[in-house]
Amino acid sequence: MPEPLKLESVGWRVVTPENIDEVWAELGASGKNVVLFALTDDGYKTLSLNFGQIRNFILTQNEMLIKYKLYYEPEIKEEVKE
Repeated sequence: MPEPLKLESVGWRVVTPENIDEVWAELGASGKNVVLFALTDDGYKTLSLNFGQIRNFILTQNEMLIKYKLYYEPEIKEEVKE
């Protein structure tokens, strides 16, 4: 089986009309190029649903790999059960 992914953490900031100036100033003070990617609440919901579908697809593929492995390599049945 493939090794699990080791993903880097991502820092999310919620930007609203009330805090946009503060967030923009903090980002500018960091000395890095400032780029904002924005989503509406509906867009964020869609993004979340899409990641849910991706997760389910990966889990399904993983389950299929296990079943193929058990079928074609019956001697590993005990390893998979553990």
